[in-house]
Amino acid sequence: MKDGKPTGETDQFTESLKLPKEYFGDLKAAKFGKGELKFIQETMIKSGRLCRNTINNRIRRIKHVFKWALEESDDDVFDDGTILRLLSVKPLKKGRTEAKDHPKRKPVADWIIEATLPFLPRLVADMVQIQRITGMRPGNVFGMTWDQIDTIDKKTPPVWIYTPNHKTEDHDIFLPVPLNSKCQEILER
Repeated sequence: MKDGKPTGETDQFTESLKLPKEYFGDLKAAKFGKGELKFIQETMIKSGRLCRNTINNRIRRIKHVFKWALEESDDDVFDDGTILRLLSVKPLKKGRTEAKDHPKRKPVADWIIEATLPFLPRLVADMVQIQRITGMRPGNVFGMTWDQIDTIDKKTPPVWIYTPNHKTEDHDIFLPVPLNSKCQEILER
């Protein structure tokens, strides 16, 4: 949940816990250890369906569930040692595993963007142009509101600063995005 709205993270946890449930659903939490987690990791690798990053993320979520259970449990379901053993399972490293790596995504060529813009609804075309100028993620452009934009700037030409909501803001980490005159023109429209 973020700001009271569901995110896809719940689905990711559900997906991550399918194999542990399938193979070790009857096992008591205190008995689920390093060997069982490594088995799950190897099973994911051998399936050939998941890339290395996805496997690492799913293993991380499984560890997170155990840490959460230890923190929230009133009973002595398992001890700190269980968590330490699970945390000792290392993430898969690039080039050192049979798990595949997806090639890096490359930016869309400028000529493709230019050819596409006339076919997009005006608002979507504007969002694409702002994203292209600033390098923002689509979600940040989509979520942009006027109350997140500081338009008070004494410089000539003025630069507006957009401060999107970000997953690290609770750690006092903010990612301000400068909006140049072209962005300002698009936004004022």
